[in-house]
Amino acid sequence: MHVLQRLRAAGNMSLVMVLTARSSVGDRIAGLNAGADDYLPKPFDLDELVARIYALQRRRKIEQDRILYCGALSYDTIVGAPYLDGKPLDLTPRENALLCALMRTPGQAQARDRLSLQVFSGEEAASSEAIDVVVHRLRKKLATSGSELMTMRGVGYLLRDRASMQKGFPASVHQDPVSVAPKIDTLPNEVKSLPTTETED
Repeated sequence: MHVLQRLRAAGNMSLVMVLTARSSVGDRIAGLNAGADDYLPKPFDLDELVARIYALQRRRKIEQDRILYCGALSYDTIVGAPYLDGKPLDLTPRENALLCALMRTPGQAQARDRLSLQVFSGEEAASSEAIDVVVHRLRKKLATSGSELMTMRGVGYLLRDRASMQKGFPASVHQDPVSVAPKIDTLPNEVKSLPTTETED
């Protein structure tokens, strides 16, 4: 379990299933508290192992869909909260709505009219300049974030991560161990691709 604890302490959030002969309730609790995503004692049925692997991947997919990323910026779509380097970012409701819309397609331009509908939803028709005012205010608040809110003349606006563009990565790619983890396609690959921590018998 010490290896698993060091992984979590280092910020590695890769999926981990513990396969072990230690089956007591205390051992299971210790494994889960150490950071395991699942704990399966021996002996176990291979079909159960595969089912648990799929369950872990479904859970991670839900988590990934919930959080939007663009460099140091993140956005929790469930609670509607933006963060910069993990700390809450203070925005007005309209700035918040604009950032959420742009972070759904980082690196891709969105039309001004479309953004206006999302930012001023439920309100009276806003003037063509209204969205520009919100963009200007949000741009000032993102000045030190490492993300750039760009104006694409004749098209609209886009949000991109400067560091990712300089490294040659698409702005929409969040480089972390989870997002680049291999997909599971067949039974042999499923068993081999899942990070596991196995204790002594």
